[in-house]
Amino acid sequence: MFRLDAPSRTLLFFGARLRIEEFWLFLIAVLLLVFGFFFVTLVFGRVWCGWLCPQTTLTDCVEYLDRRAVTVLGNGVAARAARHLVAALFSLVVAANLIWYFIAPYDFFPGSSMVTLALSPG
Repeated sequence: MFRLDAPSRTLLFFGARLRIEEFWLFLIAVLLLVFGFFFVTLVFGRVWCGWLCPQTTLTDCVEYLDRRAVTVLGNGVAARAARHLVAALFSLVVAANLIWYFIAPYDFFPGSSMVTLALSPG
């Protein structure tokens, strides 16, 4: 897809031959791509970060669980430890759900290093 042929001073780019004299076309294409990326980031970056980003959604869920735990448990040291435990359990469920996209839960648990506490499987 991309090859620089030094003896003939040509750049092979997706089947097109660009001689060294035509390299400014490649430079303009790369600059347009970079500025296009910056423009899309500038225009749609807040939409992604504010509404669609999974990290924002998970943070909102943990903050909601934390507010609910404060109303139920209060604000003491034991309550703070319980709130951290709730956040850790939520993180564990999200991480397990992500892993289970690639490994079925029935295959994951029997030989899992999480269950046997082994560093290497087998």
